[in-house]
This record gives sequence, C-alpha cells and structure tokens, in this order.
Amino acid sequence: MAAVAQALGRPGAAGLIEAGIGLGSVTGGLLWARRRHTRSRSRHLALLIGILAAGLAGAAAAPGLISLGVVLTLASTALAPLFVVAYLAADDLAPPSERTEASTWVNVANNGGNAAGAALAGILADTVGTSRGFLTGALLLAVAALLLLTAVAKPLNRPASPTPAGTPA
Repeated sequence: MAAVAQALGRPGAAGLIEAGIGLGSVTGGLLWARRRHTRSRSRHLALLIGILAAGLAGAAAAPGLISLGVVLTLASTALAPLFVVAYLAADDLAPPSERTEASTWVNVANNGGNAAGAALAGILADTVGTSRGFLTGALLLAVAALLLLTAVAKPLNRPASPTPAGTPA
C-alpha cells in the first residue's frame, strides 16, 4: 500500500490507510467478541484467512487510494479475530503447562511472517507491480486457508486429551 501511495504521488496516504486498517481490526474484534461461536477453530481460522485473501485480491483491483483504503479497512475486520482464534487454538492444542510457550510461538510466527511478507511485498512491488504483489499475497493466504481446511484432522476447539501414563502417544 505504501508503494501504491508513493506511485500515485501521495506517500502520506499510506498512513491514513494504515489507520483504516487499525480501525477495521478493532471493529472486527469488537464485533467478533459479541458473537456466539459454534464452528471449530480450524474453520474460523480458514474463514478469517479467506477474508484477508479476498481483501488482498480486492486491493489488487482497487483503482485508487480511496478504494484501496476502503477495501483494506473492510478486510482488516478479520485481523483481530484471527489473532484471538490463533491464540485460542494454540491453547487448545498445547498441554496446560506449555500454553505460554504455545502463545509465544503464535507471536513468533506472526512477527516472522510479517517480516517475510514485507520483504516479499517490497520485492514484488519493485519487480512485477503492486497489483501482482497484492494478488500474490491473496494467493498465498487462499492456499493457507485451503490447507487448513483440508489438513486439520481434528477440530482445534477441543483440547487434546492427555495420554495416560505408560500409554504410547
């Protein structure tokens, strides 16, 4: 988005778009907290990742900064709920004595993914253009959502039952 803003001669607009993304995330988190959730965490994660993928695909088609801001603000409503579900899923999957470590890994994965994504976005913006960069992000997220839907053998909203002592895991 910074590359789009700069290419359109309005580099400062990237900050306004970032503010919209923050507002969208907060709004999404507040709305998410009000809902009663009955689906598995894996389905929630896949849905939220899919929303982000759709948002990036929409960003690729945005004809200007205002439309880009609107699309990214709407898509960002999935951000805060995605983190909530990711942390809850980590808690579900980790033994009680390892939940802090599991949450730390969610944080590490997010930070590492952000760093790698920012580097890739910069390279793509410089080499193939911003629209293809957004589309690449959308594709990667869509693949992640599909893998999550197809690869998760058990729902993430049920903690693994502890293995009795002496029983092979």
